[in-house]
Amino acid sequence: MQSPNGSTNKTSSVKLSITFKYDKSGILTLKKAEVHTTSSTSYPLKTSTKLAGPSPLTKAQKAKCKKHLRAYEKRDKALEKLKIIMNEYESLIYSTRDILEDEDYQPYLKSEVEKQKLNLFLDEEEEWLYSDKTKNEYNTVKAKLKILEKKINPMKKRRQARQQIPEEIEIARRKIDEHENSFRKYTKRRSWIKESILEEFETLVVETREYFDEKVLNFKMKFINNYVLDASA
Repeated sequence: MQSPNGSTNKTSSVKLSITFKYDKSGILTLKKAEVHTTSSTSYPLKTSTKLAGPSPLTKAQKAKCKKHLRAYEKRDKALEKLKIIMNEYESLIYSTRDILEDEDYQPYLKSEVEKQKLNLFLDEEEEWLYSDKTKNEYNTVKAKLKILEKKINPMKKRRQARQQIPEEIEIARRKIDEHENSFRKYTKRRSWIKESILEEFETLVVETREYFDEKVLNFKMKFINNYVLDASA
């Protein structure tokens, strides 16, 4: 073998020592290389050649990667938001169909025509919901959801109001009873009150009850005429 100074040593053996560095990013680089002889002499080698494989990212490359990552995260959040409101709209369509077929809700539809129009609207909206038009259309789906709620809310409110009527009627009847009892207790402590005044009060109570019952009956009849389904419509 020929040494770096040009002399030849046929009996010496040579060893090559190479040191690598493996960083946290998984990049493998050649750090140092030396030639060792039996005479304990070491000859460092130049390590200008780079190993094949990925190299560490530059500052500009890292910034670009972060920008792309933020864009992907924003897109994923928008898609998740769209998915949630689409599911909400789909559920509202199905629940509205159930309401239209629920016997308990039938008296609160204005007519059979109203029911048919709502069913047709639901068919059209369901077809639209499963079409490609809904891609990236969060605001459109949200607006459609509000439109459907606006269409069915009057029926729900009519039902809610109708369910509250018996309780409100009962409260009004109790008020009449309370006023009557209060007056009777008052007159018992006031013996000087004339009999004619008591009779007048009794007449007033009877007339009040009759008037109240008449108004309640008229309201019930109005409700039936306005909200029960008309099969001939």
